[in-house]
Amino acid sequence: MAITDSFVALQGQLFHSYIRRIQSDIQSNPKHFWRFVNDRRKRSEIPSVVEYNNQTASSDASKAELFADFFESQYTPSDDIDLNGLLNECRNDALDCELNEANMNKGARPDGILPKLLKNCAHSLVKPLTKLFNKSLQAGIVPNALKTS
Repeated sequence: MAITDSFVALQGQLFHSYIRRIQSDIQSNPKHFWRFVNDRRKRSEIPSVVEYNNQTASSDASKAELFADFFESQYTPSDDIDLNGLLNECRNDALDCELNEANMNKGARPDGILPKLLKNCAHSLVKPLTKLFNKSLQAGIVPNALKTS
């Protein structure tokens, strides 16, 4: 048996042993199970070629454009937006509540800001963020920095 074959066989055995351990510990250590699940989810990749509406894309930029076209087609513009209702939802106390409920066990967001920082600075951030969100809603413009999840 070649070294490569031995390695592949041992790797398979270790993986199956790992899976059995996760299965047996699922009730006593669910965090371990969810870590495994989330790790497996992260491995999913965008296909090398994306097709939509009789168009094919292979570069990241062209795939992103096709995804944007698809999602844009799923929504229809509406003039029935209750701007006053939206502005009332974005009040100091509502934002303060959201900031204080930030899960401090989570990692940094795409903008690099830790939830712990938001929670600890909530009182200082509420007024300027509320003004920013209200101006954005009034203008009907969402800054690009706020479009990342």
